[in-house]
Amino acid sequence: MRLFYPLVSVVALLLSLSSAVSFAAEEKQAQKSDELTQAQQINILKTHITRLNKQVATLNRNQQSIAKKIGLTSPKKQQPQQPKIAIGNSASLGDKNAKVVLVEFTDLHCPFCKKFHNKIFPELEQQFIATGKLRFISKHYPIVQLHKNAAVAAFALECARADGDYKKAKDWLFTRGRGFNKASLDEFTQAMGLASDKFTLCVESPATAAQINEDMAIAKKIGVNQTPSFAIGLQKNGQVVDWKLITGAESVENFGKAIAEFSALAKTKD
Repeated sequence: MRLFYPLVSVVALLLSLSSAVSFAAEEKQAQKSDELTQAQQINILKTHITRLNKQVATLNRNQQSIAKKIGLTSPKKQQPQQPKIAIGNSASLGDKNAKVVLVEFTDLHCPFCKKFHNKIFPELEQQFIATGKLRFISKHYPIVQLHKNAAVAAFALECARADGDYKKAKDWLFTRGRGFNKASLDEFTQAMGLASDKFTLCVESPATAAQINEDMAIAKKIGVNQTPSFAIGLQKNGQVVDWKLITGAESVENFGKAIAEFSALAKTKD
């Protein structure tokens, strides 16, 4: 809009000069008459302010009109497209063809994640996952700044999932909590009935690290900054679309409302 600065300056100067002359004339006339009361002086000032506001509004309209004609108006900013959430090779429970998907981002040493797992998840599983209404996806988001051994637990769960019982391993790790560390890995493999050598290779594998890093990258990309967090949306071509975030260990009722909302949305997409 720099092209209009001279125009604005000149017009503003003319307006101010015009107003000054007009005001001076009225002031001169006032001096010839009896002394003005304070109320009359205020009314004169209000008249000048109203006149100036109208002149400025007219100037702005004219300026915008000229800018539009010569193509200097700013283009409307497009809203950034919502990123899709890849399901990938993450742990999955429920009907793989379910239209509604709930993606969990969890830290196995987070007390609120444990609360969700122990108190909320069993009801969700019974009401929605087991009945085919919901597919549940779990992704890792260990916040090592708060829980220094959370990543160790994530590696353990990922490797138990590859060769064992995912739900059993997750229960065990949440029960053990923050006391779980590298020294606990042997105890974990024995409790899960896992082959120690194979488990160790999995924990040390770059592929396992890549899986966990990918989960964390997705979390950051969609704006997750706390655990537990959930993205609920519709499943399309192996991705979650039209999603919204839910943070914290919400009640079964609140999750149920969100599931109903997206079930209704899914019907409009058919």
